[in-house]
Amino acid sequence: LVILGLVPRIDIHFTSRKMKLINSKKNILKRFLLKKKLLFAKEYKPINSRSYDTLIEKKYSIKEKYITHLDAEMNGRHEIETRGYLPKNIVEQHYFHLRKFLKKLSKDFKKPVVVCLHPTINSREVKKFKKSRLLRGFKIVQYKTKEYIYKSFIVTTFDTSAVVDAALLRKRIIGLWSNYMDINQIKHSKTYPSKIGFLRINFKDFKYDKSRLFNLLNNNIKKYNFFLKNYHIHKKRIKGSDEIISTLKRIYK
Repeated sequence: LVILGLVPRIDIHFTSRKMKLINSKKNILKRFLLKKKLLFAKEYKPINSRSYDTLIEKKYSIKEKYITHLDAEMNGRHEIETRGYLPKNIVEQHYFHLRKFLKKLSKDFKKPVVVCLHPTINSREVKKFKKSRLLRGFKIVQYKTKEYIYKSFIVTTFDTSAVVDAALLRKRIIGLWSNYMDINQIKHSKTYPSKIGFLRINFKDFKYDKSRLFNLLNNNIKKYNFFLKNYHIHKKRIKGSDEIISTLKRIYK
């Protein structure tokens, strides 16, 4: 509709995905359209992400008190829509081995485990989850994910964008998956480890030496730089929201 002139082009599009702009300039057609201002927006401007803004604002103190686990629903709404309910015994086996792995991690590194549930889970399901004892022995919270990531020694995750905060904070991250998950869940669990550069393991069969694992997680932090530079941090110590305001004031004063 934009190309046909039926919908007006956006004057300026702010984005934290710098890599997308770089790739567009490498493509001959897109580079031509970008230069002639014939794409969806007339101008594209890279800015720092909202997650980086939060880091600059120092809303949360940075500590290393917890092993923070970002849990994923085995029978979430979207999963049920695509493949139906996973049997109870499959779910219980998944959490049995997950609980075992998190307990070992907690014991080895002498840090308590906090489980962060996704904010979209309704209160009724949260209560059922807590009563189920699937992750008994751990503190379970909701709506406090960012706060606990800031206080993390290690962050474990399946597939959630919340892990970006852990990368920005240069936290040690372990990506998780298990054979009890469905094929889509397993595939999605590869996304952030691949993009950001952190370790991904099958927690059921994972055996580790504490010192080697610790060194590996620390070394992996160096790999985050490419992701952060191209998707989140373009100008250090500058809030993306401030840059939007200053740009609009300069153009439309």
